[in-house]
Amino acid sequence: MKKYLNLEDMSHTNCSNVLNIIQQNGFVSRKEITDMTGLSWGGMTKIVNRLLENGYIIETKQKNPSKSGRTPSSISINTKTNFVVGLDINKTGLKAIVMNLSGEVLRDYKTPVYSNQKDEMLSEIISFVSKIFDDFKSGEIITIGVAMQGTVDAKNGISVKFPGIKNWQDVPLKNILSKQFHVNTFIEHDPDCLLYPLLERKTENRLLLRIDKSIGMAVSIKNKIVSDKGIFEIAHNVVVPEGKPCTCGLKGCAEAYVLPCLENNMPNKAAIDEFIPVLAVVIKNMVSLFNISTVILTGELMRHYKLFEDFLFKKMADLNCGVHVVFLNEGNYAVQGAALIAIRKSINSLII
Repeated sequence: MKKYLNLEDMSHTNCSNVLNIIQQNGFVSRKEITDMTGLSWGGMTKIVNRLLENGYIIETKQKNPSKSGRTPSSISINTKTNFVVGLDINKTGLKAIVMNLSGEVLRDYKTPVYSNQKDEMLSEIISFVSKIFDDFKSGEIITIGVAMQGTVDAKNGISVKFPGIKNWQDVPLKNILSKQFHVNTFIEHDPDCLLYPLLERKTENRLLLRIDKSIGMAVSIKNKIVSDKGIFEIAHNVVVPEGKPCTCGLKGCAEAYVLPCLENNMPNKAAIDEFIPVLAVVIKNMVSLFNISTVILTGELMRHYKLFEDFLFKKMADLNCGVHVVFLNEGNYAVQGAALIAIRKSINSLII
């Protein structure tokens, strides 16, 4: 099975960092954990014991004791239970995966979205997740991570706005899903979830744009994702003064130009030709603002990047924007990232 796991948080040594070390090494001793994390013996013991108490890891005695008479033990991830759901909620459809704490993807799910009303949309989401829980035994799934389109208040678990869904305003999605499925739930902005699995031990600044019927944006500075309620809402930045009318009531928003680019999931060449100069301006402005080294372009529209790649690079060159651009087939990155962030937050909450 394919592995997707990178829980390491370089800003501090914490519970998820210990879990990551155990996962990466397969079998590891308590002393090795102490050496690799720099934790004190007492600090390591507290974290390992808490992980053991919750069944996230297992400890087994080796068959051959050491000369000192001690029976060495090794610690490994418990892969048989404690699964996590990564869920991507998007106007183009719902996607999900279930993975274990070792990063193995056990099952994936996908369904189109039929509703444009709040209550109907919530019913679709709950029905979709219910099918996932039905496939697993009670208690096997310990947390849900949600990659949510639109404006998100991740700290409070609120989906503030979901474009295209009527009456969707300040929906307490974390509480709704937690109450329905009796597990911790974490809500994140979908571009942040897409970017999270792509982080590496590099300090370069990155910009990710998720482009389908709108534009979502995520930024990492020195390998840390910058995140807060309502920031980076690039879709309704005015990039063409007095330009095309937007659904928000303004004129010239980026979303007004991207919205018609996909019709029935097929590219509209005329609309794309009008959108590309706008996209070049957005990239140029964000690259200059955040000193970006790499731009990652993903989302449904980017599946068709061969139609406009040369045109985009020409417009970027006209703006003296020679940054490195990567076209990414988003695949399961959003659900991966949602699951990974949920694991990190859920595991870190064990520490008192």
